[in-house]
Amino acid sequence: MPLLKQINPGLEQTIAQTAAKIRAVEHIYEAELDRLRKEVIRQDGEATFMTLRS
Repeated sequence: MPLLKQINPGLEQTIAQTAAKIRAVEHIYEAELDRLRKEVIRQDGEATFMTLRS
């Protein structure tokens, strides 16, 4: 890491910004997956049904 800091002094800030962007994308992705699960998966007792569209 020290060598990388010599090449890019703002390395830690760049990594932190990238990590924050990845977390934001992860939240969007998870929210959409939750929405889709609610839309296509239905429980009826012990049975699970999935609505498929073509």
